[in-house]
Amino acid sequence: MWFGISKIENNDTSIFSINSEKTLSLGSGVIVSENGYILTNEHVSGAKYSKCYVTLENGEEYQGTVMWGDSDIDLSIVKIEKSRFNTSDTW
Repeated sequence: MWFGISKIENNDTSIFSINSEKTLSLGSGVIVSENGYILTNEHVSGAKYSKCYVTLENGEEYQGTVMWGDSDIDLSIVKIEKSRFNTSDTW
């Protein structure tokens, strides 16, 4: 299943803001469990306990919580509140 992850840390309305590389991000990830855990990059999701937004291929949107993150290896685990993915979803 394809999906996107985005992070917005402030209310800037433009990616051309002075600090946009620190406040806006966009990326992808891999669903690693059927109960909503996602592996992605830490520079995309943000640090542990921060919030990000996940958009699934079918357009469903979720707020995610970063459960774990390591900036040294640039990986993180994000949890969304989706109890089960459909059997037609690939993960």
